[in-house]
Amino acid sequence: MRKIAALAAVVIPSSYACVSYGEYDRRELALSEVHAARKSLARLSPVEPKSNTESKSTQKHLQNLNRFGATILAGSLSSEQVRQWNEKTLVAFSSPDERNVPMHGRIHCDVSIKSSKYNEDIARMGGEDSNGEKCNQDEFLPQLVRAYFAQRGGMPYKLTQLQFLNAKSGSVNQIWHRDNTAPGLTVLVALCDVRSNGPTELLLKSHGQEESLWAAFKGEVMEAFRSIGGENKIATKDASSFRPLLACLNVGDAVAYDSRILHRGRGFNSHGGGVNSAAEEGGGEENSSSDALPVDRPVLILRWDALDTPPPGAGLIVSLANHYVGSAVMVALDCISKLVQ
Repeated sequence: MRKIAALAAVVIPSSYACVSYGEYDRRELALSEVHAARKSLARLSPVEPKSNTESKSTQKHLQNLNRFGATILAGSLSSEQVRQWNEKTLVAFSSPDERNVPMHGRIHCDVSIKSSKYNEDIARMGGEDSNGEKCNQDEFLPQLVRAYFAQRGGMPYKLTQLQFLNAKSGSVNQIWHRDNTAPGLTVLVALCDVRSNGPTELLLKSHGQEESLWAAFKGEVMEAFRSIGGENKIATKDASSFRPLLACLNVGDAVAYDSRILHRGRGFNSHGGGVNSAAEEGGGEENSSSDALPVDRPVLILRWDALDTPPPGAGLIVSLANHYVGSAVMVALDCISKLVQ
């Protein structure tokens, strides 16, 4: 009887805590969280003088990818390219020939990579569009991909995924996961302002842990404690420092991340409320747009993997373990953030 009572004393509070935290985790992002996320993104977005060469900017991005597992590609698409990709998104989601898969409030449209119909558009990302309108030339995407794999011994690689993703209002959080257990590069391009309408969350520095799940958990938590002493240059001494990186991107911006990094897409749990554009945020960034969007929260996802290590590189058990590690790190970082408030 005592054993049963002791077990109940542990299980009941633990279950209540899990349910309570689950409700908190599904919350709508506050304006303060969006502002903090935008500051963090700025620190991961290399700003180079116009006279600098593309190679210098690429090296900055590679440094971010090596150290943190992610980097921000500001101005990857011009406004005209955004319009063109949004049109392609509409066509893809309405086409019976494309594979549209609904999942937890999201619609995934995997475009066949055997088709070459988007190759020219991908090659122009970061360059200029068909109307000659320049976006940020320093962020030329194919060059970054080549440099990423060249740094890893020049391993042969290929585009393994081209996906249109629409997170609809009411979608839920994804599980924590890695795109691959081997080196690869994933790029998520915002086709509208991304704020509380389902940004991607990334656990910085979790890409270098390989299969050591305990090392991933310990590394993230210890990094947060070291940040209190000011050792982490990305972090600042406030509660927002001890949170995953929220990719609250402006329309046309992109986040590139190592495929091994632990990440998830947050749910678009705002039913008409929340901070869903730069205009609502009050930031007034010149690259933002508050125009009516063709779908709820469209993004373009591209992934490149080495030929010898196709995704995902892990079975069900490791994938589930990754989710639990990501969730445990989230809880630990939330507790740390409360301590420094």
